Amino acid sequence: MKSKLPMKYVNIPYCRSAYALTATFVFSSLISCSVHDDHKDESRDEHSAEEIVLSPHSAELFGVEISRVGDSETQNVIPAWGVLEALPGTGRQILSSRSSGIVRLSPAIVVGALLRPGESIASVSGKGMAGGDANAIAAEELDAAKKELARIEPLRKDGIVSEREYQAALANVRKLSASYSGHATGSGVVAPQKATVTKILVADGQWVDAGAPIVETATDSRLLLKVDFPLSMRGYVDRINDANFITPDNSDQVRSVGGLGGSFLSDMKGSSAAVGAYMPVYFSVPNDGSLVAGSYADVWVKLSNDSIGKTCLIPCGAVVETEGEHFAYVKVGDHGYEKRRLKLGVTDGKNVEVRSGLMADDSVVINGAMILKMAENSGKIPEGHSHNH
Repeated sequence: MKSKLPMKYVNIPYCRSAYALTATFVFSSLISCSVHDDHKDESRDEHSAEEIVLSPHSAELFGVEISRVGDSETQNVIPAWGVLEALPGTGRQILSSRSSGIVRLSPAIVVGALLRPGESIASVSGKGMAGGDANAIAAEELDAAKKELARIEPLRKDGIVSEREYQAALANVRKLSASYSGHATGSGVVAPQKATVTKILVADGQWVDAGAPIVETATDSRLLLKVDFPLSMRGYVDRINDANFITPDNSDQVRSVGGLGGSFLSDMKGSSAAVGAYMPVYFSVPNDGSLVAGSYADVWVKLSNDSIGKTCLIPCGAVVETEGEHFAYVKVGDHGYEKRRLKLGVTDGKNVEVRSGLMADDSVVINGAMILKMAENSGKIPEGHSHNH
C-alpha cells in the first residue's frame, strides 16, 4: 500500500572510489568531449549538453559497469542515526597489568582487533628500572622456596622436620606462586577468551603500576544497534522489520541487520524513554569482530507492508554529487556517456529512488561513476569550442 509517511531524504552514501587518487591526466589520452547539437529535441533539456567519450577498452580497464533502469517495488524508509552498544551486563572486560613496569603493546593490538584465547596483548617489564624487576625478584624467591620445600619434604617423613615447619614452607610456595606473573623477565597481558579490542588505555612505553588497566575488550558475539527514532513517527514502530546501517570505520559498506542474521527487538522501553524529539528502538546485530561497540552509525529503518509503489531505483554508488546537485551517467551509443541531473527520493542506504532524470531502459553506470566524473573534468571543452554531431 502507498503511505503518506513524511520523509526527509538524507544521508545517501554517494559513490566513492579508490580511483579518486589517480591523477586525472591519465584520462586525457582516453576520453574526449563532444557537445550535442543545439537543435536536438528540447524534451531532453534535463540531460547534460556534453557527452563523455570513453572507449570500451578504457571502460573495461577502469571497471565501468552499466545496468538498465527498471521499476522496482520501493519500501518506505525512515532515515535516522544510532550507536552500537554492548548488550547490557555482558561483553565488557578490562584487562590489567599484573606487575609494575614499562608496557609494550603487541603490534597487532589496535581498536577493533579480534583477539584469540591466549593471544598476547602486552608485556610489562621493570628491567633496568630503579629497584629492579619485581618479576625477576619474584621468580628467584619462588625458585628458592620450591627448593626449600623439596629439601624438607623427605625430612618431614623421617620426623626430623615438624608438620608445622612443612606447612609453613608449603604456604610460602603458594604465596609466591600467586604473586609471580609466570614471566621471569616481566609480566604478560593475554586474552582470556575470544574478544574484540574496544579501547587501548595506555601508550606504548608508558610506566604502569600493578593493576593498571591496559585494554578494554568486548567479549560478546552480539551487539545492540540503538536507533534514535523520531517520536513523531512512533505510530510506525510496529511496522519496523529491518534496517541498513553504515559506520565511519567502514564507510563504503552498507550493512543490513537482517543480512547479518540480526533482528528488530522492538522499542524495549517504549516512548517513555524518549529524549527530546526521539525515542530509542533496538536491533540485535551479530558481531563477527568487524563491528566495534561505541561506533556511531547512519541508519535507514525499513517498514514492512509499507510500500510507496514501483519506482525507479538505482544503486547509491551510481550517484555523484556536484555543487549540491546529483547526477548519474547514462551510456549512449558504443563510446558515449551522458550526464543526467537527477531528482532523488527515498533511499535505504544501498539504493535510491530517482524521481526524474532517467527514463525506462536507460543504461546507467552503476560502477565507475567517479571515473566518468574525472574523465568529464579532464576533458572539458573550452568555451567557444564544440564538436557537433
